[in-house]
Amino acid sequence: MTRAARIGILQAVAATGFFSTGAVLVRWAQDLSPVEVTSLRLLLGGLLVAAAAWGSGERVGLAGGELRRLIPIGLIAAVFAMALLPSALGHTLYNAALRRLHPSIPNLIAAQEVTGSILLAWLLLHEVPGWNAVAGAGITLVGVALVLL
Repeated sequence: MTRAARIGILQAVAATGFFSTGAVLVRWAQDLSPVEVTSLRLLLGGLLVAAAAWGSGERVGLAGGELRRLIPIGLIAAVFAMALLPSALGHTLYNAALRRLHPSIPNLIAAQEVTGSILLAWLLLHEVPGWNAVAGAGITLVGVALVLL
């Protein structure tokens, strides 16, 4: 395994840990609607990421000449869809579910994001999943069914 792969795995594990804290912390925001919670989470998260990028010397915004890269309608549509579907709708519905269920249930179901991504890549991008991906998705679906039933 390469060094880059090891770092990527550590980043994914850390991301999972940080994301899972949201399921618990959102309970402290009971006075806010799921839309308010999602808006504040994404706004503050975006500001923190921008500040971290700026502090590390990463490019934070688009310079005037770089806007030409965004002209293709497909790219604009893809970015808009990413903002609307997984960010706005996905997080809002997730926050709403956390209000009604024990945090383990929405998180268990949300873990099926990978299975959904495999199916969408197959249906929309015609990327046929390998047998390992199909087997893994099947195993996780069975696991979710066993826990929920």
